[in-house]
Amino acid sequence: MATNSPVTDQTISMAPIFKDLGVVDDYFYFSSKAGIKGRLRFLNKINSYNANKFIYLAEARNYLKVLIERMYFKFSGIPNQLGFPASRDQCTYRYHELTSSYESEASRLARCLEKADIRVDLNSFESWHYPLTNVSEKLKAAGPPVSKYVAVSMGGKKDVSDWGRERWQKLAEMLKSRYNKNLGLISFGSSLDREASQKILDMWQGPTANFCGNISLHDTAYLISKAALFVGHDSGLIHLAAAVGVRSVGIYSAMNLPGVWFPLGKEHSIIYNKTECYGCYLHECTVQRKKCIYGISPETVCAAIEKMIPNGKN
Repeated sequence: MATNSPVTDQTISMAPIFKDLGVVDDYFYFSSKAGIKGRLRFLNKINSYNANKFIYLAEARNYLKVLIERMYFKFSGIPNQLGFPASRDQCTYRYHELTSSYESEASRLARCLEKADIRVDLNSFESWHYPLTNVSEKLKAAGPPVSKYVAVSMGGKKDVSDWGRERWQKLAEMLKSRYNKNLGLISFGSSLDREASQKILDMWQGPTANFCGNISLHDTAYLISKAALFVGHDSGLIHLAAAVGVRSVGIYSAMNLPGVWFPLGKEHSIIYNKTECYGCYLHECTVQRKKCIYGISPETVCAAIEKMIPNGKN
């Protein structure tokens, strides 16, 4: 597996996770900004594996760039190269009028693989579930620290996707008056999210736990799989929640097209404020001041949570 290095300190690299799970035998990182010598080393690295298949799973990009990358990878010497978009249509996301949203990135990639007779059934949970293996024995023996809880992730690697601590605080205050003390709150994220998450947890009247930055992704998946609900931003953890069969309430900015990076599955509640500047792809928003995600009120998120956990008042 050849992949890019994590873009920020808060980004979890999936490559070593895939190796732990047995999905790949090995991996190495490659920078798209590498010079000629770096690109030659990259090709030599690929050649050293004597592979007979190359599967292209890059995110959607300009068709001309895809053609250039296809020519580049021909020099790898791998005879069978699969998954490259064969048209501009396969480089873009199809719009669904019925849902007023676009197909997911997973759906677009599945279309690219079809011409290679690789069929991926995205309607089947088995096609994209996260296996709960490699969970620490200590955690499996102890079990979750709370019997019934909501898993939350209040951080994220992009500023534009951050809802803001004051909104999380107001949401926590609203939920406190609606749920009894038996419902727990457990936070997940990177070590950079730990302090801010703890301030929200300190407000909660029920049991809490803060796992930001101090457990493995395998253990995170296990704990999220036991949650009644996941609440968080557009980040890897909302997709992990979906991959372990947990419903989510997602608080999304409009930096991406609606639907493209929504979690797979049909029982999630994704809150997306479609402003006129949606699909900007900006990681920081200085002109519009994040009016898309800041336009999502705590009342809206609270109502979505109540629909997902209707018996929380009992």
